[in-house]
Amino acid sequence: MRLKKHISIISVQQYLGRVSYFCLAFSVFLLIACSAAPPARYSVSHDSTLSRKDGVVLFTDICIQKDALGDADDFFLIAESKFAVQRISETLRTYVVDSAIPIKSEVSMVCAARHGDTEKILTGDNIDAEPFQSKQPLYSSENVANDDEYIKALRVISTYAFERAALKSDKEETEKKNISKYGFLAAADIVKNRTHASSILFLGVLATSVTGAKVVTQSISNFFIRFGTAIVTAGLGTGYYAMFSPGQKVSGRFLEGALIDLETGELTWSNAVSVGDDPVEKETWSNVDPLDLLFHDLFFQRNSEQSTIK
Repeated sequence: MRLKKHISIISVQQYLGRVSYFCLAFSVFLLIACSAAPPARYSVSHDSTLSRKDGVVLFTDICIQKDALGDADDFFLIAESKFAVQRISETLRTYVVDSAIPIKSEVSMVCAARHGDTEKILTGDNIDAEPFQSKQPLYSSENVANDDEYIKALRVISTYAFERAALKSDKEETEKKNISKYGFLAAADIVKNRTHASSILFLGVLATSVTGAKVVTQSISNFFIRFGTAIVTAGLGTGYYAMFSPGQKVSGRFLEGALIDLETGELTWSNAVSVGDDPVEKETWSNVDPLDLLFHDLFFQRNSEQSTIK
């Protein structure tokens, strides 16, 4: 009995050892198989609102201001803003065409969004010119230049988009004095009736060129402001950060992107990026990185997981 029991114990130990060995070998096999499997990939595309057959209205609005030593001497620039809006409109068009999005219409304006409590702002033909009072907008593309109702609607949309970028919560919307939700819906309806488009892709830029003497006096404080903000929004990189404060000047360029669904009249997507560069320098507008950051989530939305095996 003792011999049989001893033999049975050995048999059980051998059996368990074989089972353990098998489990270990199977685990190693699974590990190798998983590591050898091809990585998954994801298909991406743009927001479905942009794909509708009626097409999209590309609307760009740029306003560059010269920030002189005294606030009373600050004025908005016509020539520099017109160059910027034409250059950035070309880049935006390339984004849309490359994404196979149908374009219904294109509109470009200078200083369409409301700046202050009056319809007139201090303006200069260029950065070296003498300033004068001028009615907004300072420029409109030819396809809307003689349509006052359409221009007014576009100004409402631009102002509303910038105001939305400043909101910290939906509750703040009731505190806005310039554009109400009703006013925005009415403006969107005018654009829809004029163009018969499905949506508006808005790109707005508020920018400031600081004079040399002011750069020297502000350089230290601006460094700490930008450095601190870059840490908070590290995902955008150290050169870019999201910010906007109503009633305050923008140091560099503040870019606002928005998507308006004209079938519902809703602003369905919005994003903002700020860049600390000089908007008067023409080379500034050749840099596409800010637009890459601004529209990345809109043009590269993840659809579904796909295998790389063909």
